[in-house]
Amino acid sequence: MTPEPDEHDLAVRDTLVAALAPFGSDVADVALSWSEPAHTWFTVVTPRARGAAPLEVAVDDRADLSLLVTVGATTGEFAGLSAPMEWLSVLATAVFAGRASEAGRSGQHLRVLLDDGTVVTVRRGLPWPGMWRSAAHHAPYGLRATDGLRRVGTFLRDLSGDVSAHEDVDHLAAWVEWPDVSDGEYTDVITIDGHVVELAATPDERVVATVTSTVDLARLRMLAEAAAAQAGLPADQDARAVWRATVRR
Repeated sequence: MTPEPDEHDLAVRDTLVAALAPFGSDVADVALSWSEPAHTWFTVVTPRARGAAPLEVAVDDRADLSLLVTVGATTGEFAGLSAPMEWLSVLATAVFAGRASEAGRSGQHLRVLLDDGTVVTVRRGLPWPGMWRSAAHHAPYGLRATDGLRRVGTFLRDLSGDVSAHEDVDHLAAWVEWPDVSDGEYTDVITIDGHVVELAATPDERVVATVTSTVDLARLRMLAEAAAAQAGLPADQDARAVWRATVRR
């Protein structure tokens, strides 16, 4: 006979549901699933977004409340946590936001970048040179701050004053180089509708673009004028016209 979930199982489920809420009500399915071989309940979060990592969590040791966590194909046990549910909420939020990466075969290595910049890792076996350069980077569960800006033109200025135009923030994040971002090479990033974008270099050598504020039209005009001058375009064009004439495709 299958036992009922106890307070710890329900606490895990409630923590994951709460962490998932900001990403949208329909981005994933959450269910308690009984595992007979493990003789324990798992909370299983199944994302609907393509490329997002499934998340499974169970209480492995009720005395110390250690957690058995699977992100994608990688499983790790986390013990000695002073506040297990708070820690789980932070980890789950990072997974839901698309900040989890896996490398190796059958879930050998996992990295999850937390909001405070620290990285949770699971390692099975020895790493090899360049391993994380070919890692699988999982997608976010719901809309990122930049998703609404896809197909919205973006200007970038570097420290030398050069201005380049890009299809959108996703194209920009894929185009710029991690060493340059980590060294602070870029100074201004703004989309043609006035959103200000910040570039950051993550510990796993990715470039992440996030929206920091909106409607800075003075900076937008400045970048558009610089891009137009570099491209030899007529003066007094609006930002969208400059972007269409200079964007790299």
